[in-house]
Amino acid sequence: MKSKAFVLKLSLLLGFILFVQNSVAENYTRFGLPEGARARLGNGIIGEVRYSPDGTRFAVASSTGLRIYDAHSGEELDHLTTEMTETVDFSPDGQTLVSKGLNSDGIHLWDVVTGTHLKTLVGGGYSVNVKFSPDGQMLVNIRYDLALGRASALFLWDIATGERIYRENAYNSVNSSAFSPDGQMLAIAESYFDEMPGLDIGPPRRVPFRLSLWNIATGADKILVVDPPAVNSLAFSLDGQTLAGSSGGSIHLWDPVTGERKHTLITQADRIYSIAFSPDGQTLAHGTWSENNTIHLWDVATGVHKQTLTGHTGDVHRIVFSPDGQVLASGSLSTRDRTIRLWDAVTGKHKHTLVVDKLFVSGFGFSPDGQTLASWYNEIFLWNVATGVPFKRFDLTRQGHTDGRVNTVAFSPDGQMLASGGDDGTIRLWDAVSATHEHTVIADTDNVHSVAFSPDGQTLASVGLDGNVHLWDAVSGAH
Repeated sequence: MKSKAFVLKLSLLLGFILFVQNSVAENYTRFGLPEGARARLGNGIIGEVRYSPDGTRFAVASSTGLRIYDAHSGEELDHLTTEMTETVDFSPDGQTLVSKGLNSDGIHLWDVVTGTHLKTLVGGGYSVNVKFSPDGQMLVNIRYDLALGRASALFLWDIATGERIYRENAYNSVNSSAFSPDGQMLAIAESYFDEMPGLDIGPPRRVPFRLSLWNIATGADKILVVDPPAVNSLAFSLDGQTLAGSSGGSIHLWDPVTGERKHTLITQADRIYSIAFSPDGQTLAHGTWSENNTIHLWDVATGVHKQTLTGHTGDVHRIVFSPDGQVLASGSLSTRDRTIRLWDAVTGKHKHTLVVDKLFVSGFGFSPDGQTLASWYNEIFLWNVATGVPFKRFDLTRQGHTDGRVNTVAFSPDGQMLASGGDDGTIRLWDAVSATHEHTVIADTDNVHSVAFSPDGQTLASVGLDGNVHLWDAVSGAH
């Protein structure tokens, strides 16, 4: 009973914090701009930003909904939904956006060009992650069980039919998932728990971790390892030859075909939450949650440590390579840091420090051509990667998300459009070049926390708190 009382108190506290955040969100745009910034985009709390694949648009998920912006002018192109949106992503072709709201049981798909809602995938529950397969034919989402306090299931959807074709739902916690580059395999990392039935005090006891590869075509399941501690994040190299998983302060590299472990990279970090392969698959980068807040580069073939990058003053929570592999971006959630740092990925030399928000960095990502970096939390900025100077701020106060943060942003594959989703339950579609608002889609949910475009850019998928996936026509905005 004590644990239940604690959960109730914690829920009330979190609710109060969110109320305060949203109450003051409209005032964020009145603050002074960072040095070198021309303008500031938006109100509310931005959860995620995604560039379209061609770099001309980006989508923003926030507490005020989902919006799409022109990546060059910063003009809002569309406000797809006012529901609080947690996650957003473009399909590989940039025609479709997927989003997930906070308070509805559906994942939404949107047409990027028209802002039309295409489809809702129902039954996914509260989702913490939504991804398109490389060919854009499928979506995977991880469902978070609020009662259990963990991610309890993984769903795979056929976008064309809207049918759920796979469900991983044992008495376990799904930590992470990743598609192989060819879309034929899905890697799933899980941790098993002893629920100790009848005992309502204390946390469940975590017992061995399992990493498996699921063949999507045949349904065959290959167990790679059952060995604690649990893997927190997964990543495939672009050539599909290596699967990496972080576990505590170590990173394991596997051959996904044979299941053989290639290397184990031992670090001095307390925990690693972000790992990334360079586009050529030769280098693995990761940030650290530790006292030194460093970034490390490793040779994938040999497992030899190559470089240590220093400069962050807080835990490094996100690592991203530019599409050409020449620039590495790193960011910190810590209020002590509040920066994104750009590095020469070959020499390790520090290039620029981007001070992005008065609170902390929520998310960031490169445009498909690698020349622009988008960052978001309560506002969206576009930065020139070569100079480190911000050149565009999206005005969310006039055409953007109306309540709370932007949770997710995604570029269409051709870079012409950008979709954003937020806490207001809307998805906004923007012209990524002019930053003009094109469409607003109101999702059937209170929050959109993920959007993604299909590979051909014709369909937009979205998902909210309820776990339903919605498909939208990226041209017309029809559901």
